[in-house]
Amino acid sequence: GGGRGGMGISEAEAMLRYARKLNKTLPLEGDPIWILEDQSTSTRTNAVNSLRLIHQMNLQSLVLVTSPFHQFRAAKTFEIA
Repeated sequence: GGGRGGMGISEAEAMLRYARKLNKTLPLEGDPIWILEDQSTSTRTNAVNSLRLIHQMNLQSLVLVTSPFHQFRAAKTFEIA
């Protein structure tokens, strides 16, 4: 999301950096397309904004990067959105 953490970067930027580090160990086919949605202020608006970008790019699947604390809520929110 758009919230700023203690490092002065958005939560979205922190998760993007983390995902890029993990990319070397994830079994993904092809080169991933990284989408940074850093305008949202809630999980719901993050899901709506992210899915809008994904649909505009005509992508068929995604890997949702979030913290373990938010994982269940984020997954459910994206399913509903």
